[in-house]
Amino acid sequence: MAQSVASRSHTLDGVKLEVEIIQPEDKAIAEKLNFSPNEESVSRVIEVSGLAPNTTQDAIWNYFENKRRSGGGEIENVELQPDLGKALVTFLNAKGNHKRFS
Repeated sequence: MAQSVASRSHTLDGVKLEVEIIQPEDKAIAEKLNFSPNEESVSRVIEVSGLAPNTTQDAIWNYFENKRRSGGGEIENVELQPDLGKALVTFLNAKGNHKRFS
C-alpha cells in the first residue's frame, strides 16, 4: 500500500506533498511506532512532508484513506507533527488487499 501511495503525486490543502516510505533500516522510527524492524510492518508506514500549517490530522487521514485520491487505504494511525510540517501515516495492511466491514 505504501508503495502505491509513494508512486503518486499528492496535493493537500493547496500544497504539493512529498511522500517517502519508511524503510526497514529506519529503526528509530520503527521503534517509536512499536514495530519490530521487519519489512512487513515498516512498509505500512509513510512519512508525508510539506504539509500546510493549517492541515489537520483528519484531513490527512481522509486523504490517504481514499484509495481513488491517494492510492492508499484503511489507516491505523496518523501522527501529525505540525511544527515540522510532517506526518507519519500507518496503514492497516501492507498490501492493500483488505476488506472493510461495516
